[in-house]
Amino acid sequence: MQRRWWIGLVGGLGGAAALAAAGLVVLPGYVARRCVRAAAEAGVELTIGEAHVALGGVALDDVVAVAPEVPGVRVVVQHLTVSPSWTPTEASLEQVQVAVDGPIDRVAPAVEAFDAKHRLPPEAASIDRVDVTAAHVVWTHPLAGIARVEGTGHGSWTRDRGRITGRSAALHVWTTGGDELGPWSADVTLGRASSRVTAWLDATHTAELTLVASRSSARVAVEVPRTPVERLGVPSSALGRWGTSATAVEVRIDLSGAPSGPLRGHASFAGYDVRVPMLAAPTGVRVQGEVTAALPGTFTIDQGELGVPPLVGSLNGGGSVDADGALHASLVVDGAVSCADAAQLAVQSVLGMGLPAALAQAGVAGDVAVHATIQYDPGARPALSVAAQPTPHCTAMPSPLFEAAVGAMKRRIEHDWLGTP
Repeated sequence: MQRRWWIGLVGGLGGAAALAAAGLVVLPGYVARRCVRAAAEAGVELTIGEAHVALGGVALDDVVAVAPEVPGVRVVVQHLTVSPSWTPTEASLEQVQVAVDGPIDRVAPAVEAFDAKHRLPPEAASIDRVDVTAAHVVWTHPLAGIARVEGTGHGSWTRDRGRITGRSAALHVWTTGGDELGPWSADVTLGRASSRVTAWLDATHTAELTLVASRSSARVAVEVPRTPVERLGVPSSALGRWGTSATAVEVRIDLSGAPSGPLRGHASFAGYDVRVPMLAAPTGVRVQGEVTAALPGTFTIDQGELGVPPLVGSLNGGGSVDADGALHASLVVDGAVSCADAAQLAVQSVLGMGLPAALAQAGVAGDVAVHATIQYDPGARPALSVAAQPTPHCTAMPSPLFEAAVGAMKRRIEHDWLGTP
């Protein structure tokens, strides 16, 4: 009898061990197949390199996810752990690589359509929480003039709140011209009712860009106090002939509208220590006005004001930026230059040297009215028209010299500002 008891115990332990061993063998495959089926039902093609038992759950290695309805997006997860084993409610993702290719005006609608088609109600989702401990995101050709955006960070998703949160502390941008911008940092919150992206362009978090979108409205806000551009992650080399190591900017933009329509609002820009053609020393410039902007990169400027010493006037027009970062613009400037400044510029343009300040001011009064139109398209010679009319009190120079000076200044603008040979 006692022997039979031991035999029963050993048999029971052996059976339990066999079941446990079978579970160790069967469970990872079961969870992997379940994940593949669930992903397919949600419109995602999932491949798994290896599945094995991990502490508290099942680990899936080398997981690749693509959604045929969202071309250009690919996610690779080096290590994914789900727990508990049989009915997972939590997932942890490590070493995540996200690759996105294509302009945002194509990718974003595809993602929205995919989400609307496959979104499950919160109560139907089996996973309560997803944590991403380390992610690397590369987005190529997202916007006009931008070749690549790359960043690292972490994030999470919770079913009860129905939102995704993420943070990146190392965001870099490469332009189509080869300049590297950054590093910047960003916080992202994507929710059912609204989403928000906040990016900081400086280490002290005072230069801020905010994007807010809901089902009924969208808003873009930029607040950059006067800051040297190099502290904003912009090398002075990216400014070309316009900037110096001391160049600083101040930007304020507030645009709003419907999510699918253009955004309208006020924008202002001020530059300090900016190189301006035909001026010997760097100066300050300012532009402000009512702006209308829409993806993929169109804009209009109404009731604009332009201040590029010595010219002060109005600026109106519009244009677009194509996928290669090339600018198309049609602008109209109406302004005035003091007669003394016009005399100085005229002589400098014609003779290559300026007048002494006392001589330039002598017997000079009034202004020179300037009307300029600019039509700029890549691959074509810029069309520039400049008309200048001195007031009756402007007696700085004879008419022939004045006309010659206007022509010379026009050629300088074409060469220095518009890059025309």
